[in-house]
Amino acid sequence: MKNDDTSDETKFDEGARVDSDQSDRAEERAKQKAESGNNGTDNEPPGWLIPKPYDELSAHLPPQLMKGLLYQGGRIAFGGSPKAHKSFLLMQLCHCIENAIPFLDIEVARGRTIHLDLELFEGECRQRLDLIAKALGPYPHHQRVNVISARDKAGKFRDKSVVHAFNQIIAAHSASLLTIDPTYKFHDADERDTSAMKQALEDFESKCGQANCSIATANHYTKGNPAAKDAMERMAGSYFQRSADVILVFTDLEETDTYVVNIIQRSFKPIEPFGIRFQYPIFVRDDSLDLSRIRQPDQRQSTGDAIKDRMLSVLQAADFDGGLIYTDWLRHTQLPNKKGKLTPGKSWFDVKRKELLKAGLVIQNPVSEKYHLSPAYSARHAQQAADQNGK
Repeated sequence: MKNDDTSDETKFDEGARVDSDQSDRAEERAKQKAESGNNGTDNEPPGWLIPKPYDELSAHLPPQLMKGLLYQGGRIAFGGSPKAHKSFLLMQLCHCIENAIPFLDIEVARGRTIHLDLELFEGECRQRLDLIAKALGPYPHHQRVNVISARDKAGKFRDKSVVHAFNQIIAAHSASLLTIDPTYKFHDADERDTSAMKQALEDFESKCGQANCSIATANHYTKGNPAAKDAMERMAGSYFQRSADVILVFTDLEETDTYVVNIIQRSFKPIEPFGIRFQYPIFVRDDSLDLSRIRQPDQRQSTGDAIKDRMLSVLQAADFDGGLIYTDWLRHTQLPNKKGKLTPGKSWFDVKRKELLKAGLVIQNPVSEKYHLSPAYSARHAQQAADQNGK
């Protein structure tokens, strides 16, 4: 009986292996056809399009460039108001990664960086990086950030040969991070034009991904009152933000040069909002800041309710991504009070949410279930902005 059981078991295993081998050979044939140029024209799908069980997917994950925040080869976008020192922020990020120094208390991996500067004079760029290095030092084995100083060369990147050479340089330097400042000058077009951004940057972005090089950009809210504009026009450089794996939104606090940072990401667990302060020439994390004291640029645009104003500000910052689902809206609205308790609580948040919906200031997309600012809200504040400009 023992031998019979063993024989049956062996036959079962062999059958399983045969099925597995046949499956492997079929997959290999599909892969070979795909690699030989098969693109579906002979009615057979390319190899990458063939479904497979999830446990046959590769388990490989790229190394983390920023711990708990960004994989190497991913894309990160910083959003904030104009003149919020975003150029200093990008340079600081480069310097931190080049020297494995925590960035805003976030652990980073050491890697080579390239900062593409399209705005500053070469001497200004050198001066700022030197000041940042001194402010963050001293430390052993100081590594210097590599810079491409391309002021007044923005139009050159329309030339495909220049873009091709740029891609080769990134690969040759084995760069872990590329920062572009400012983004709109890279393609020398209106950064609000999403189609132009996509056409100019999609291929370049793909090449960086293939080279395992992350891209960081800083994008500002358009001048004036963002709430007075259509959702698609509020954030400049929306293409990079929509393609970004991580978005750090900087909201001005009442105290000058202080900000609350909200992080929207897709690959890691949520990170609670935190405060930062710009201490020339670097940003530092400051947990003593009261994150509820958000600056109101125009008090006449206030609802008169601090919680509802904060809720609207959160949606305003996220409107470029089509709004927020309930849990994300609540999480980004909640801030710790002096006792460390997150406010508002869920029940009080729901009361304010219903009031905003009833007042027509916020609407919910029935398909995506995301909340976003209503056209009525935008129209009201557009009129307020016009009245103010007429004074």
